[in-house]
This record gives sequence, C-alpha cells and structure tokens, in this order.
Amino acid sequence: MVNLSSYLEYAQTIPARTYWSFLVFTLAIYLALVAFQAAILTLVIPQEFTLQYLYLNVNNPNLSSMFFNHFMHNPLSASHLAENIQVFILLVVLIFVAGFIVLPKSECFLPTHFFAAIFFVYLLGLPFAISGISIWAGRIFEKTHVSGFSGIIFAMLGLFFFLLFLMFYRGILRSRPRNPLSPYLLLFSVFFVIAVTIAGIMLDLEDPGIGVFAHLGGFLLGLLSPAIVGIVLVSKSMKEKAGFTLLLVAVLAGCAGSWMLPV
Repeated sequence: MVNLSSYLEYAQTIPARTYWSFLVFTLAIYLALVAFQAAILTLVIPQEFTLQYLYLNVNNPNLSSMFFNHFMHNPLSASHLAENIQVFILLVVLIFVAGFIVLPKSECFLPTHFFAAIFFVYLLGLPFAISGISIWAGRIFEKTHVSGFSGIIFAMLGLFFFLLFLMFYRGILRSRPRNPLSPYLLLFSVFFVIAVTIAGIMLDLEDPGIGVFAHLGGFLLGLLSPAIVGIVLVSKSMKEKAGFTLLLVAVLAGCAGSWMLPV
C-alpha cells in the first residue's frame, strides 16, 4: 500500500525555491501564450506578418513559422488556447509531483538541472522537429496551416511517462531478488503503455483539424529526449557527453528536415 502521508511529509521538506521556480515557469508560459495570442487577435502583430512568419504554412514553411506556430493558436477557435493551457497546467503538476516528490521519496534522484535542460530542449529544439513532421504529414493529408502548443504538450506527456517508467524501474530493481521475472514485466508494460498511447493518438486521424502526427512526434520525442539528456548530465566522459548531445541534435534535426522527404 502507498503511504500517502509519507509523501505529503516529504513534500513539506522540499525547498520553497523549488515550488516557486515551477510556479514562475508555469505562469510565464501561461502569460506568454495568452499575450502572444492577444497580440495576434488584436492585430498588434500585423496579419500579413502572422500569416508569413508565425502561422505555419505547410506549402511554404520557413524557420520562423516552424518555431512560432507552436506558441499561437487557431484564431477562429476560442477553445483551442484554453484547452491547451488547461492540459499544460495539469501536466506541469503531474511532472512536479513525479519528479520532485515521488521519485526522490523513492530514493530515485534525477540529475542536477535535469528539468531545466529538458524544458530548454522542449521549448527551443522540439518546435522545429515537430514542425518538420507536421509539414510532411500535412502535405499528405492536404492541410494548409498548422498551429498550436499541443505538440509540446504531448512531449510533456512523454516526459511524464518517462518519469513513471523510471519509478517502476527503480521499484523492480529492489524486487528483482524476490521476482526474477520483474524486468520482463517492466519491458512488457513499457511497450504496452506506449502502444496504447500511440493507438489513442492515432484515433484522432478521423478529425482533419487535429495534428495527429505532430502529437505522435511530440510524444515520442518527449519520451526519448529525457533519456538522452539524463545520460548527458550524468556521464563523466566528455566524449560520451558530446556523443549523446550530437545524437539528440541529429534526431531533432532529422525530424525538422523530414518535410523535405518526398510524399
């Protein structure tokens, strides 16, 4: 049985600065998304500029729109931004609980600066990678414009799953002497959860307004990136750090350039 009170007691030992850091981060993203959308809707940012440099046109992409389209939302849908913000806040809470309370309480400690590095990758690297996938898929499904924060939200879902898998792995290491089959159970569980999640994402293929492959790419990249970042942070060899950093860059760059593949 999970002793909830012990986790609550541990939560009280976390420095206030940690809580404030995540609160400020969440509030900053929230305000930035709202302010950016307001500037677009009120035409503070000219419409021509938005269409050319912010809204991702899959038939005429550029680096600016590949990045900024993730931080704007469909101007014709009032719920688009609101729903994404709600899910974003929920995932931030879940990630905080998993990464700063559940895992440390279970004596599974993440590398120093892990979350700072992860969100650096998510907010600066993933937009280009997800956009590359969106352009490639958009041309297949004859979409014209793409926007929204949901690709990064699915990356955060991937991060949350990564933390859960890490927690289960830690528990299995402890129970392995009593249950030799536990590693195989973990492996099956990981593949099963990932497969079910992918299947759930693909169910939205029926809705042409949903960027299914952006969600899928965001989730898989969000699941892979923490593993590579973690290795980079804990490695004591500069060659290993450089090698895995280049691997992550290559994966993101490959996805970003995938739209140049023939369709």
